Amino acid sequence: MSRPALGEHELRRYEFRVKLFRRRGMDADRADGLADRLATRDYDRDDRRMCIECAGLQRPPAPIDGRPAHSPRCGPMSRADRYRRPVEPVLDVLQRCHFFTFAKP
Repeated sequence: MSRPALGEHELRRYEFRVKLFRRRGMDADRADGLADRLATRDYDRDDRRMCIECAGLQRPPAPIDGRPAHSPRCGPMSRADRYRRPVEPVLDVLQRCHFFTFAKP
């Protein structure tokens, strides 16, 4: 069963997600496809989330002296980790996480 067309509220959420994903480094086509996938997830009432949509996702620091940039980090999970190791999130996999908080517009 396919989901119906997006209403006004769903369309605003979709557009917010595309902009969020673009700011977080995704190309336009991938951001659009992922936002569409999440709209379907919402319609299906799936309670899993993706790290890319979490407020706790931290940007990698800017490269210094030509060294490559680091991957994004999960701030809440890294702080909760006993050894304070940076935790690299899996950005586009649906999963359950008790550290998750929606990024807000």
